Amino acid sequence: MEDHDVIITEEAPDPNFSAMLNKKISIREYLREVDSGFPQFSLRMYKLLRELHQKGKVLLQIEPYMENLMNIHDMFFVGKQPTDVLKIPSLRKVYEAEKNATGALLRFYESSMKNSFRKVIDAVKDFARADAERFRLRDTMRAEAIVKVLPGNKRVYVEAGSVHTHLEKALRRLLRTKGQIKSLL
Repeated sequence: MEDHDVIITEEAPDPNFSAMLNKKISIREYLREVDSGFPQFSLRMYKLLRELHQKGKVLLQIEPYMENLMNIHDMFFVGKQPTDVLKIPSLRKVYEAEKNATGALLRFYESSMKNSFRKVIDAVKDFARADAERFRLRDTMRAEAIVKVLPGNKRVYVEAGSVHTHLEKALRRLLRTKGQIKSLL
């Protein structure tokens, strides 16, 4: 990250991110509002991001799939129904991908309790396909959002976990010859 001008994190935009980077709120205070499965890792990561920000690096949170998923959850929380979500094109794709993957996972669980080994394997394969489709959509949406904000003549670091295999392919397709992409493992 240190060798790049812009760092794009794998997070939905959070209104308190800038305040945390600029020391207006503490990292621990920021983390209280963030749903993190790895609090110690997150604490260290945000300390690093804050240091990089202080060195003049531009930090962006770009993860439109998760942002849309959080919006869907918020809609359900206030009593909206799936039909309300389906009326919004940007949310519809995410809702359908989640519904398909979750449905396939539930069918696998059900199958594993009462079906033959062959049917359980089929259920696993169905879930794997639905889950892969969900990640392809997530990576495609993220690549499209990243390309829209790419600054010219800047080195950009895009944070992405190993499950995001389609992200690099989507970025290459969208950028064509506009930039060089190098995976760092």
